Amino acid sequence: MKKLILSLAVCGLLFTTSCKDKNAEVETTEQTEVEATDLAKAKEDAQVKLDEAKQALEAAIKSGDKAAEELAKKAVEDAQKAWDEAAGKLGEAAGDIKNDAQEVAGELKDKVNETKEETAKVAGELKDAATQKTEEIKKATDKTVENLDKKGAELKEKATNASEEAKKGLKNTADALKK
Repeated sequence: MKKLILSLAVCGLLFTTSCKDKNAEVETTEQTEVEATDLAKAKEDAQVKLDEAKQALEAAIKSGDKAAEELAKKAVEDAQKAWDEAAGKLGEAAGDIKNDAQEVAGELKDKVNETKEETAKVAGELKDAATQKTEEIKKATDKTVENLDKKGAELKEKATNASEEAKKGLKNTADALKK
């Protein structure tokens, strides 16, 4: 009986801990990875354009062409601005990823705590059920011992009565033989 109850409790525990929604988190992670990759590529492209603009500025300064120098400075400023924006967005994405990871870790911790609480609850219920069954078995055993004691006492009394009647019968027979 104990094994049956314990087996059912273990099955219940396994059932409650195995139910999880794994697909929702995977989609969020994949989307974040794609955004981070796109932003990293945009930052690399902005860096290449910035380097090209700086080279064009150096060439314009060497040539002494003021108009070309002004255009090159404007191109460097624009490329620097684009690079700063890409770096900022990449930093934001990294922050978002960090925040998402912390949020997922928090949710995971909450789920672990919930599972621990459920496990403790199930263990408590199992302990209570086992204690109750143990008490029932003890009561039944005590009642059986009591009934056996009563039957033993009754049989002893019957044996004593039969022994006394046999003694009386023998005495009567002995008295009858003496006469």
